[in-house]
Amino acid sequence: MVVNIINRSLAKVFGSRNDRLIKAYRERVIAINALESSVRALTDSQLRAKTAELRERLAKGESETAVLPEAFAIMREAMDRHIGLRNVLDPRRNFNPELLDAASRELFME
Repeated sequence: MVVNIINRSLAKVFGSRNDRLIKAYRERVIAINALESSVRALTDSQLRAKTAELRERLAKGESETAVLPEAFAIMREAMDRHIGLRNVLDPRRNFNPELLDAASRELFME
């Protein structure tokens, strides 16, 4: 009983483990999104070169955490060019977010 009260009190002050994880993930997403315009401007061969550059940086000892935002931005751009998934979810291309359930719509709008 006392342990539960302490745990709830700590969660209110510091947030639950889930809250802390989501905050960390949001920060990563913000960093990835900040790179979008510069990565989108790259040609396909420049994207491949960036991938090789990331591998070299990792081989030289740079941490995975340091290159993660850039790696995800490059991967997302490559995926979008070849699969076009982000275009499927574009309201300007007849995607209607109102058809999503409330939780999915909120995530989509975010």
